[in-house]
Amino acid sequence: MRSPAVTLCAALIAACGALPATREPGAGHTLRYVAITAGRHEGDGVIRIEDGGVRSEWFRMNDRGRGPELRSAIAIDADGMPRWYRVTGHDYWKAPVDERLDRDGDRLRWRSTSEHGEAAAGSYFVPTNPPLDGDAVLARALLRAPGRRLKTLPAGDVWIEADDPRDVTSRGEVLHLRRIAIAGMYLSPSLVWLDADGELFASVSPWSSVIRAGHEALIAELVADDQRWTDARSAAQAKQLAQTAPAAGVAITHARLFDAERKTIVPDATVIV
Repeated sequence: MRSPAVTLCAALIAACGALPATREPGAGHTLRYVAITAGRHEGDGVIRIEDGGVRSEWFRMNDRGRGPELRSAIAIDADGMPRWYRVTGHDYWKAPVDERLDRDGDRLRWRSTSEHGEAAAGSYFVPTNPPLDGDAVLARALLRAPGRRLKTLPAGDVWIEADDPRDVTSRGEVLHLRRIAIAGMYLSPSLVWLDADGELFASVSPWSSVIRAGHEALIAELVADDQRWTDARSAAQAKQLAQTAPAAGVAITHARLFDAERKTIVPDATVIV
């Protein structure tokens, strides 16, 4: 017998088949997105926001024969934390996806085709297969969190490294956007653009981008803005972390050195650079 949460999830996902017109932010409105790869329209996505913090989503993308198709539903609590999550479909490599998160009292339990586990509630669960607006959902939770920092599950920490407002013009309208840099997930921060209501507006790169439908012409501008931020961050890190080598050079000791002239290996060598 299916649980009420699963039944609700199925009903919400099925409802994405016939989409109403986009309405003003609030419960019951729908947001549409397009995926652009190398300048070509290669995918589409839909987010429907319902009462009670429930969001049903669909995303499909083609990348030279690869690409995901995922249907998901997620319930968000007052702090922006996922209460439950369901996602099915296939991932970028066409492998089946069936992942879920449930909260039972003060415990979170999760299961997917690749892992399962449980932990005390209070940390932010990062799914293997996130929803279309996964970074935006996380950004909103971080903006509400003390110090803009959260513990994550199964492990780790994430935090907001930068929060930059930007006004851009699209289709004759001034849009008030906000770029959030989320650090801790990868080697460099993830950059996500939110609209004035805190919803996903875009996630862009020179190769592949997802953006609110109808605003594709902004991709180049947002990519350039992201690149300037990344370049400035890299320059600051280089200045802070770089070390000047001594005038005598750097000695690499106990090396196994290949001597090309003698066609042999020199053991325990010292190399001066």
